Amino acid sequence: MVAVVPLRGPGGKSRLADGLPVAARERLVAELARRVLDALLAAPAVGRVLVVTTDAEHAASVVGRRAVEVLPQPADVRGLNPAVAYGRARARDLGAGRSLVVHADLPLLTADDVAGLLARRADVVVAPDAAGTGTNALVLDEARTAGFVTRFGPGSRALHAAEAGRLELALALVERPGTAHDLDTAADWAALPPAVRAALLPAASAPGHA
Repeated sequence: MVAVVPLRGPGGKSRLADGLPVAARERLVAELARRVLDALLAAPAVGRVLVVTTDAEHAASVVGRRAVEVLPQPADVRGLNPAVAYGRARARDLGAGRSLVVHADLPLLTADDVAGLLARRADVVVAPDAAGTGTNALVLDEARTAGFVTRFGPGSRALHAAEAGRLELALALVERPGTAHDLDTAADWAALPPAVRAALLPAASAPGHA
């Protein structure tokens, strides 16, 4: 099983701008990504982790010494869903029977959450966001879902379900706190447990680390 993590270059999370300056947001985004990578690497069923990015230098600084492959996107691969498709193609080249696409901003994700996702044996496994409308993680049986087009973005949970229906694929939903809660807004930050906020605050106030 190969995990695919799309990672943007620096400068994201603009909706946190009121509380954090640009440099602090960049450090926080990097720390969130590292937490996701560590959860994936700690999950026994994950054989390999790919980070797909338009900024290989930035991604390398985030990854550090972790056993993660940084996969630079070609110039003609732009946007989240094309990046996911590119990562899935690499996963299939590596012989992956299944791929796990997971966002890099899930502060509560654990190896147990990853195991819970992979335990569901359906063609398509969707992990919705807390609002129930988006998709924070997606498991695909690559032997059966080669024609499945990901629809990350607004309303992606319903769009992914519709795509599974179009291809007559078995669909399962997995709802866990670690996969449901992403970090995009001040409200998302306020909803995090105090211990998690306390652990993340140093990343937003001190130089980045690998």
